[in-house]
Amino acid sequence: RSQHGVLDEKLLGELPPRLRTELAESNIQLLTKVPFFNNENRSNMFLSLAASALKRRVHTPGSFIIHQAEMQRELVIIKSGKADILLEGVPDAVGSLLPGD
Repeated sequence: RSQHGVLDEKLLGELPPRLRTELAESNIQLLTKVPFFNNENRSNMFLSLAASALKRRVHTPGSFIIHQAEMQRELVIIKSGKADILLEGVPDAVGSLLPGD
């Protein structure tokens, strides 16, 4: 039961400032897909601060993001791909998370 994932800052730590700005803008676009962070509900300043605090993690297929009943202190947003929801004792996925979830 191990979690896998590589933080973007390890993969992209040496990016030039212009590309870092583009990455921050893509973070804002990702956040606004989540109803809590919708542009109508949040100021641009709030979105910029939240986007700059995001830490992306890249997960390989078949890896675990969160384990059932695990205390979680992070917000997880799926940017691309699909994450199946698995429960202990249940053989098949009970649902899936898609981009924006």
